[in-house]
Amino acid sequence: MLSRGESLLASAAAPLAGLLVVAAGGLGWVTIRHHHQTINDMTERSAAISAELAARTLDDLIAQDRASLIRSTLAEIVASAELAGARLVDDKGHILESFESPDATPTDTASISAELRQTIDSNRLWLEVDSAVSVDPSTDQAVIAMGAVGGGALLVGLFTYRGVRRKLRAIGAVQDALLAAHEGLSDPELLAVDARFGPAAVAWNALLDRAARGALDPAAAPIAESSGIDALAVGACDALWTGVIVVDRHAKVRYLNGACSTLLSVKRDESIGTDIQNVIKDELVLAAVREGAKAGKLAKPRLTFELERGGPDPAGRGVLRLTLRSLRDEAGAILIVVEDVTQQRVAEESRGSFVAQVTHELRTPLTNVRLYLETLTDEGENDPAVRAKCINVIGQETRRLERVVQDMLSVSEIEAGSFKLHVDDVRTDEIFEELRSDYSAQAQDREIRLIFDVAPKLPVLQADRDKISLALHNLVGNALKYTPVGGEVRVKAEESDGRFVVHVSDNGIGIKDDEHELIFEKFYRAKDQRINAIVGSGLGLALARQVIRMHNGDITVQSQLNKGSTFTLSVPLHPGAAPASVTKAAA
Repeated sequence: MLSRGESLLASAAAPLAGLLVVAAGGLGWVTIRHHHQTINDMTERSAAISAELAARTLDDLIAQDRASLIRSTLAEIVASAELAGARLVDDKGHILESFESPDATPTDTASISAELRQTIDSNRLWLEVDSAVSVDPSTDQAVIAMGAVGGGALLVGLFTYRGVRRKLRAIGAVQDALLAAHEGLSDPELLAVDARFGPAAVAWNALLDRAARGALDPAAAPIAESSGIDALAVGACDALWTGVIVVDRHAKVRYLNGACSTLLSVKRDESIGTDIQNVIKDELVLAAVREGAKAGKLAKPRLTFELERGGPDPAGRGVLRLTLRSLRDEAGAILIVVEDVTQQRVAEESRGSFVAQVTHELRTPLTNVRLYLETLTDEGENDPAVRAKCINVIGQETRRLERVVQDMLSVSEIEAGSFKLHVDDVRTDEIFEELRSDYSAQAQDREIRLIFDVAPKLPVLQADRDKISLALHNLVGNALKYTPVGGEVRVKAEESDGRFVVHVSDNGIGIKDDEHELIFEKFYRAKDQRINAIVGSGLGLALARQVIRMHNGDITVQSQLNKGSTFTLSVPLHPGAAPASVTKAAA
């Protein structure tokens, strides 16, 4: 019967108010009772005095038959006992003689009648007296004062109650809401508290709002709670890098983790508790979710959709894969897993491009080998110059094929974790002679100046010769490949601060600033349209940096678009601790 928020304070205030009323009433009752008892005592005292006087005087008057003096005697009795009046009454209740206070009009009786005398003689007379004691006005005032004090205390208590209630009503209302929730009430609107109750009410309503959105479980009872998922499991879902959405049978979002809010570019707090269409815009996905929620389960055990993720920022674009599954323990509830498969798609496209490029790169030297073998067979027997040229080209193309195959094998070994270094003494001057021999003819064919700026005496490295040679071949080969006709490629080797440093510079097409690191990823090729016609696998630079870093070195790049690039290879001359994948070559 109490309004929300009253029960907490009323439960304490009602007993106090009742105690105050009982105390005030009891005090008044005791005072009045004591006053009445005092009056009765005084009346009894007066009657006793009157009877005593009557006994002494009336006997004499009756004996002397002096009825005229009876009135005077009664008057004396009234005056001496401070009575209001006195009456002689026979045993039948007839008033034979009476006297009232001086303010009253006495009854005239001239003498004692025969009946009076007979009554007196027969000794059957009674004396009745009226007490003159009246209620003391001060007593009434005391009673009134006590009542006023009690009433005032009640008023003060009432105003105090209202003041305290204003401050504690929000807490009381929250208590009532908590008890209602404990009894099974789960509707947030019914559990909400009037915001006019103060900051505590506002805070409670905000808590209910977050609970309704799935942040808390007591009031909203989300699917995670009803399915038996505890806080640890919810925390684990929040830590996933894969997006997770739980949709109930009303197509409302009951749970959404942080990864999903990032992938779908939505705000988590604003999405929980709303319709799924506020999170996912694709009509096919929405139709599948609504049909599954309505039917109690999806049409198939698993449904998969792929969506293009757009946006003004190119970095935010990509491909999302949405997988839908029905929850086993909740009819109509659906789990949606959101995955970013952009890199997977890029990798697939890169592998497709790699296969095409490698096929072309393998086919070109094989074609050259076949053509020069035919030339060698037809013309080389009689022409020593043709024979020498054919043999030279066939040797170059064979080594080119070998490098392509080696790159592919090295990538496979790296991905399998079986790529190892075989460390031994490496004469770097021999490697540069090989580079000069392998690429001079290619540079001449494209009218590119290939310059080797190498000191007469180069250091001996402790490294894997094949891996160092592979890295340098990739750097020089790339420089020639992306330098236009008439350009220049310079290879400079030096020793600096205990390290062997090689700079491969060109004045080719250059690389954009935002692609300086991307070009070292497997299968990645720059987005410059000018390289579309240039054959390449997208593995060379990634492989070169990998093997150099395994030697505790690195490869870096400096480049300006349309001005050229400089790749710098640096390895220590005497590396300290070798990587775990390094093995010492047998002597």
